[in-house]
Amino acid sequence: MIKKLILKHIPAKGYIALTQYPFIFIREELKAFYNARVDNHEHIHVWQQIELGGIPLLFDLLYGLFYVILLCLYRNHSDAYRNNPFEQEAYANDTNPDYLKTRRPYAWIHYIFKRPYRSS
Repeated sequence: MIKKLILKHIPAKGYIALTQYPFIFIREELKAFYNARVDNHEHIHVWQQIELGGIPLLFDLLYGLFYVILLCLYRNHSDAYRNNPFEQEAYANDTNPDYLKTRRPYAWIHYIFKRPYRSS
């Protein structure tokens, strides 16, 4: 069971939610923006973490590795964040309420080679 916690300082300013299995942390000042789309986005991250053994550290290490590589490549936080394959999968499918019913295991791997998102 996933527990949703509303906190004052987590996630970082500007972010509505952060998933760290088995929790979804919702930033208190932005809780009004936590809607079905955000919930679906965060549950995609839940499944990404579960398929990596439910070990948050493994997900965090991979997520961080992708982020650092992409930050070196794009030299821009926004592009590094949005091109992270975990985020690409979540953003590409967060409007589909049935996505998790048909999602294939390790679907995020497909997004490693996806056409990059560019903010500019």
